[in-house]
Amino acid sequence: MPVSAEKIIILDATASTNNYAMALISKGEARHGLAVFAIDQFEGKGRQQKVWRSAPGENIILSVVTEMRWAFLSSQFQISVAAALSVAELLMNYCDDKVFVKWPNDIFIGDRKAAGILIENVIHGTLWQWAVTGMGVNINQTNFPPDLKAASLTLNKGKKFDVLKLSVELRDLFLNRIEQWRLGKNNWLDDYNQMLFGKGKKVRLKKGNIAFDTEIKSVNFGGQLITTDTIEREWNFGEVSIERVYDPLN
Repeated sequence: MPVSAEKIIILDATASTNNYAMALISKGEARHGLAVFAIDQFEGKGRQQKVWRSAPGENIILSVVTEMRWAFLSSQFQISVAAALSVAELLMNYCDDKVFVKWPNDIFIGDRKAAGILIENVIHGTLWQWAVTGMGVNINQTNFPPDLKAASLTLNKGKKFDVLKLSVELRDLFLNRIEQWRLGKNNWLDDYNQMLFGKGKKVRLKKGNIAFDTEIKSVNFGGQLITTDTIEREWNFGEVSIERVYDPLN
C-alpha cells in the first residue's frame, strides 16, 4: 500500500540523505516508509567510498527507511533487487530506450549510467532492524563531468520533469515492493536477470590487478554474479568489477 506524501522530509541541502536517515534511526525518530529528499547533497555516497555527484535541484536524491525485523539476514540482496527494479520501472515509465540493471546496483539507460543505489543497514546480532536505501537518479541534468558516461531522462526525452513528483512515485514503487516481499510475493530474481546488463555477453572483469574475459550468466539469490568461461564461477560484491561489456546492446 503506498505511503502518504507527508512522510517525505524535504531538505534544501544535506551532506547525505542516507546519513540524515541513519541519524533519525539512531535518535529513535524513524518510522517505516519515511523518506528523505534533498535538493542538494554535497557529500553523496556511492559503494566502496565512491562519491555520487548530482547537480543541485536537477535529480532525485532520495533515501527511504524500511523496518526489516520480519526479514532474514540471509535475504539482504532482496532489498537491492527491490530498489533496482523500482528505479528501473520508474525510468521505463518515461524514457524511450531500454533500461538495464548493472550488477550489483547501477541502473543504465542504454549503455549509460542513469542511477545508483546505496543500502545501509542497522543490524543487532542476527536481527536486521532497519535498512536505509539511497537512490540517486539522473532526471533533468544534461551536463556531466567528462569522466562519467551518464544518462538522464532529459537527455533521453528532451524535456524537463518534476523531480519531487518522480521522487514520490519512486518511493511508492519501492515501498510497494517491500510490502510484496513481506507478504512473500517477491519472485523478482527472474525479472532482475532479464534486465541484467551484459547478460550472455563477453565482458572484462577485474579482480585486484588482474583483468580477464568471461561471460555473464546471471545473478543468484545471494547477489553473487555468475560467470562462465572454461568453468562457471560465482563472484561476491567487491570481489570483482565489470570493466567492459563487449557490444552490450547487440
